[in-house]
Amino acid sequence: MTTSWSEPTTTPPSGGGNYLLLGAAPAPEETADWVRRFGVEFPRARHRALGVDDPTLGGEDVPGLTGAGFSVEVDAVMTATTVRPPGRPNGEATCRPLTSDADWEQSAQLALSGRPDVAARERDRAFSTARSLAHRRLAELGAGRRFGAFLGDRLVAQMGLVSASPGLARFRDVETHPEFRRRAWRQRWSTTSAATASASWIPTRW
Repeated sequence: MTTSWSEPTTTPPSGGGNYLLLGAAPAPEETADWVRRFGVEFPRARHRALGVDDPTLGGEDVPGLTGAGFSVEVDAVMTATTVRPPGRPNGEATCRPLTSDADWEQSAQLALSGRPDVAARERDRAFSTARSLAHRRLAELGAGRRFGAFLGDRLVAQMGLVSASPGLARFRDVETHPEFRRRAWRQRWSTTSAATASASWIPTRW
């Protein structure tokens, strides 16, 4: 599935992942209303972003957005009704949902591990902590789970799986500590998380 993404030409600050997902490209006369609705949904955002879930569109097929000053990216998005274990799974780490206070604290810290320097980590610390709290709240509400790959008690990789609509879940915020990348954990724990979600939400598509 290909999705057309539109966002302002200026790079948004942390938190710029918020967007409205539309089923069809808005006509030029409808764009202003969608921008207004974005502002209602995300009143603190300093950016505007709209997604269009239509695999037939290219970047030139959304004049209502480009004419309003949005830049456009076209992304390929993978979907599946089932997931299969990797052919060569890495059994070095234990994959499980995050549950304890210590797990969630490590989750916030792991999100900062990929920042290039101390200044960048400090700048993004408040956002990372708030995002971790939001992930935990989703889990407590039963609307999602966050899974981690643990070496002993140390969280070295994580990913979220959230309920997007009845019968549909999506992976979210996949992160691996720079020291532990390229170890094929992502394939394994995506299978584990999908199996757990099936038992909880019975989604039919990821």
